[in-house]
Amino acid sequence: MFYLNFATVAIFVNYIVVLESVSVLHTFSILSGEGDFKIVLYVGNEKENGGLNMQVRGPLMVEHRLIERMLKLVKKDLTKIAEQQTVNPVFVDTVVDFIHTYADRTHHGKEEDILFRVLKKKNISDGDRLMMNKLIEEHIFGRKITGELIKANTCYKGGDKSSLSTIAVKLIALVDFYPKHIESEDKLFFPLLQKYLSNEDEQAMLDEFWEFDRKMIHEKYERLIQELTTD
Repeated sequence: MFYLNFATVAIFVNYIVVLESVSVLHTFSILSGEGDFKIVLYVGNEKENGGLNMQVRGPLMVEHRLIERMLKLVKKDLTKIAEQQTVNPVFVDTVVDFIHTYADRTHHGKEEDILFRVLKKKNISDGDRLMMNKLIEEHIFGRKITGELIKANTCYKGGDKSSLSTIAVKLIALVDFYPKHIESEDKLFFPLLQKYLSNEDEQAMLDEFWEFDRKMIHEKYERLIQELTTD
């Protein structure tokens, strides 16, 4: 029997996540009838007992990869919009729900409410603090664009076909914004975390991450029931 003594295992089907600048990254491929499974282990520093600690950036970078997959779908739909001069408002609603619930509330929520909260209490350099504040400003910009997309799609569904151009502009803005934002975090901000965070800091935050994510599904559907009740 072969056991893996690692902090966590993320399994993706037909998809391999490539993380740059991760201290330790073990990748195994398993061939099966369902396709090529890629098991990616995001781990960090070795524990004294021989195990491995997962770095706090690990799950955040996994989430980045899923956001990038959605952006590819948006790009594909933008081509259809340009060619057919029409848009599927249901698809736009799906994009909005993903960006709002997953990219912003779930992903940015963990960054702002947990990671950045801890870092604000650390004696981080002025330059690093400035970078963190810039990332927060970018989160706010993403929320603004998403809000404007919601308004434009509502108008489009109400019969205002002139809103199509606004929808396209806002989708383009998201497709342009997120890759740059993600690259700043993956390649610039996340690598410097190890200067300020101990293994204990990271493991405590990971525990908060799991609890944060656990609560998100309840929050989403409690909000849905509230909206239906109000209507």
